Amino acid sequence: MLAYYIHFAFIALFNHLAAESTSIKCNPDIDPHRPVRKEECLKAISQIVYNPDNTLDLASKLADYTYGECNISIYNELGSRITKSEVEARFNEILEKCRYDAGGTTTHSKDPIWFYTGIRALGGFQSWDSDFPARLPTCAINDDNAKPLTKDDCMK
Repeated sequence: MLAYYIHFAFIALFNHLAAESTSIKCNPDIDPHRPVRKEECLKAISQIVYNPDNTLDLASKLADYTYGECNISIYNELGSRITKSEVEARFNEILEKCRYDAGGTTTHSKDPIWFYTGIRALGGFQSWDSDFPARLPTCAINDDNAKPLTKDDCMK
C-alpha cells in the first residue's frame, strides 16, 4: 500500500515540475485591437539564424525578430545551449495557448530562457524592430518621463 502512495506522490510531483517548467502566461490587455497573428509569427520564427548544428549561438543572449505585426523575442541571458526544435516547440506552445494575445514562457528545466510573442512596436520604438530599414535615420528616446520629441530634437 505504501508503494501506491509513493508512486502517486512521485507522479504528482513530476506533473507539478513539468507544469512549472513550461508555464505560459498570456496577456490580452497589451493591445486588444491589434491581434497577434500566428502565420506572421511563424514567418518571424523562420528568420532566426542558427549554427550549422541547429543551435542558437551561445553568444546570442537576445534574439528579436519581426514579421508583419508579430514580434518574437528570446532572452537567453546565461547563454544556454538551445536547439531549433526547442525554440520552435516553445513558440508553438505560446501561439496555441494565447491565440491572438501576446504571451510568454520561461523554461526552468535548465538555465532560464524566456520566450515572448507580441505585436510590433509603434512610434519611436519602431527602429528597434528587426525589420526596420537599415541606414534609415531615426530619432527615439527610451524614457517614459521625457517630453515628446520634436523634429528639432533629432539630428539631420
